[in-house]
Amino acid sequence: MNLFQIQLYSECLNLELPVWVTLPEREKAEKEGFKTLWLYHGGGGCHTDWLTSTHVQALAEEHGWALVMPTTMDSCFVDMNQGEAFGLFVGKELPERLRELLPCLSRERRHNAVSGFSNGGYGALLAGLRFPEMYGWIAAFAAGDKADADFSYRPLEKLRFFGEGDLHKSPYSTKCLAAELVKTKRPLPKVFHAYGEFDAWREMNEKVRDDFCSYEGNPYAYCNLVVEGKVHEWSMCEIAIQKFMEYYDRESQSFCEKCTEKSG
Repeated sequence: MNLFQIQLYSECLNLELPVWVTLPEREKAEKEGFKTLWLYHGGGGCHTDWLTSTHVQALAEEHGWALVMPTTMDSCFVDMNQGEAFGLFVGKELPERLRELLPCLSRERRHNAVSGFSNGGYGALLAGLRFPEMYGWIAAFAAGDKADADFSYRPLEKLRFFGEGDLHKSPYSTKCLAAELVKTKRPLPKVFHAYGEFDAWREMNEKVRDDFCSYEGNPYAYCNLVVEGKVHEWSMCEIAIQKFMEYYDRESQSFCEKCTEKSG
């Protein structure tokens, strides 16, 4: 497994940011290139967290995944109301630019999964629902919908990231994006959603679970995992990402049929 850092200039941010990339051995590539896991860090974290806090690199080598780990500073992975368009950067510009630099990364939806922990898990849900032509899979860990968060004691934070008004009716809500997407003819990502049994924000995760489960016929092929004995922690993510890779290995052969067909 090869690890290297790219200093990537973003046109939509007008910033240069570090991105960590790992590539497995060449013989593990699909014929279209390496399947790629786009990994988002948690709140207050950075691009190094996944490799320093988990054994994801060894798991990626075992299952044949390339890893891309960007940093978005304190942005919550969204197009900020008072700030830069980090959601556009990680969700669209980053994969487009990296595929130009690294043509060994597959462009196929079925070979691309967007994933993250905590705030990064929320960001992964937004990216996968906003740019479903890029990602066939979402693997969100300890991820609630910010529309369900309590901002009563931090109104300036809400204004900075999301603006005013009811977030449930905005593109900052995973539920709003999922409802709008399922009405279209665009492809749908498969959603794998995991959280710890004793996560302090388990209720927020369960609201996301209930929303995805509310659609007739399970068009997002939603899969839920509650990791026993775990709280809001990296060790939960390590278990969850291994389970996601195993889930992908089982489900990838039926991807086209199950991920682009909507019920009703």
